[in-house]
Amino acid sequence: MIELALLLSIPLAGAAVLAVVGARRSAPEVNVGFSAATFLAACALTTRVIGDGSFTALGEQFFIDAFNVFLVTLTAFVSFTTSLFSRPYMRIESEHGRVKPQHLRLYHSM
Repeated sequence: MIELALLLSIPLAGAAVLAVVGARRSAPEVNVGFSAATFLAACALTTRVIGDGSFTALGEQFFIDAFNVFLVTLTAFVSFTTSLFSRPYMRIESEHGRVKPQHLRLYHSM
């Protein structure tokens, strides 16, 4: 159950932190950190499902099985790689004036 709680809370915490960090130069690294943590939480959840089988959580609001846990992990992996490889691109776009701080805030909130 802790794996699911982490998987749900890490992106929410990341969004809150990035809202405070804003367009500072450290924002891309913060984004990568939270995306990596989310991916690790998804991997931990996958490990649990493979070892223990399917389970429900939060009063059967969530049903986690071997199929959907891999989709969640794949989504977290894509999010992590996107945050990782977009850092230089977004810095260059920002330096050329094509992306303003308001755009970066929207980008990081996604």
